[in-house]
Amino acid sequence: MKNIYFQGLQCKKCNSSFEPEEDLLLCPKCRNLLDPQYDYGQLKRDWSGLKIESRPNDIWRYRELMPVVYFDRIVTLGEGGAPLLDCTELADEIGVGKFYILNDAGQPTGSLKDRSIAVTATKAREFGYQTLSCDSTGNKAASTAGYAARAGMKSVVVCPHTTPTPKVAQALFYGAHLIKLKAHYSEMNRIYRDMVASRRYHWYDCGTDNPFRYEGKKTYAYEIAQGLGWKCPTYVLQPAAGGMSIVKAWKGFKELREIGLVDDAFPKMVACQAEACGPIVAAINARLDRVPGVEKGVTVASAIAVSNPELLGNETLRAVVESSGSGVHVSDEDLLKTWQRLAKVGIFCEPSSAVAVASAYNIAKQGGFKKKDIVVAVVTGSGFKDSETLDKYIDIPTDVVEGGEALYGVLDKLCEDYGL
Repeated sequence: MKNIYFQGLQCKKCNSSFEPEEDLLLCPKCRNLLDPQYDYGQLKRDWSGLKIESRPNDIWRYRELMPVVYFDRIVTLGEGGAPLLDCTELADEIGVGKFYILNDAGQPTGSLKDRSIAVTATKAREFGYQTLSCDSTGNKAASTAGYAARAGMKSVVVCPHTTPTPKVAQALFYGAHLIKLKAHYSEMNRIYRDMVASRRYHWYDCGTDNPFRYEGKKTYAYEIAQGLGWKCPTYVLQPAAGGMSIVKAWKGFKELREIGLVDDAFPKMVACQAEACGPIVAAINARLDRVPGVEKGVTVASAIAVSNPELLGNETLRAVVESSGSGVHVSDEDLLKTWQRLAKVGIFCEPSSAVAVASAYNIAKQGGFKKKDIVVAVVTGSGFKDSETLDKYIDIPTDVVEGGEALYGVLDKLCEDYGL
């Protein structure tokens, strides 16, 4: 079945248009970002007949709003459908009417990247590729390798030499060919993109310049709005590396308005980054019209530590400004404190993923929220992704209990010490 609603690509700078079947990364005319386009008028007329509520709860529930041509070539592991958790305790602490966490840490390979790589793998299948490739701090590598395996393809992933071992191991276990490069992410990204531009290898790029992959992140908006009864929250807080999760979620909310599914006020989009490496937030707070690169500092939030997001950062800046949003820096101390706080409400995420909730606490300290506000914070990666940091915060018992009587003695002591 063919997707009649996907209309092709349009350049964000020169407005050149390209057909849906064209295999492109950046605009061939001006080397700027391309953006998929859709027939929203026809979608609005047809929407009720699509009966999306009866479909599986994944990103493909909204497949007509995805940049795929043939629905029978979709590659999926069941990505999307993250739970929207009503966190009353956190709402009280932060001082808002409602505080929700969209917990994306339970995706098939353990991170938000699955939303975008599923779309990329689908496009690779449409275009006839046999190998997926990417550069990554770890999550994208694992996702690329997982979806390549699902599609019956091969994968090549390039990671910084400092990538946490669990992320490297996951990609390898899926069957990836892994290359560890001695470079920080921005430097590695430049080298990798030069390799892709050389066309020396016939691999389908799942990296920075791919215009299709980011569309999977629009589903944040769809899932949030649907979870709130087709309403928009007051704020959406998201971790920002390159920042395209924010750009695409914002696009998703605007699409819902175009189709007629929401008619209330749009949310304010908040970019959340670590203090030690937060160029997008720095540009927002300085009221710049572009995002300059910064010196990369050391931070526990390694998954979002992109010192120079270039075109992606500029798009994020525009989305935040257009939505009347803001940017928030978080110290590693506050980040780790919030990471541990989330565990106390049952959410197990990697430290980088706690940055949106930590940002909510920072906004609250500055009096930035109103009591009636509805706030959604997005958590993006499983705690298993950074077990090296986790190991520093847990003590695994070394004593071994022998026999039932000894067990009862230990349990009695637990009850006495902790009031169990």
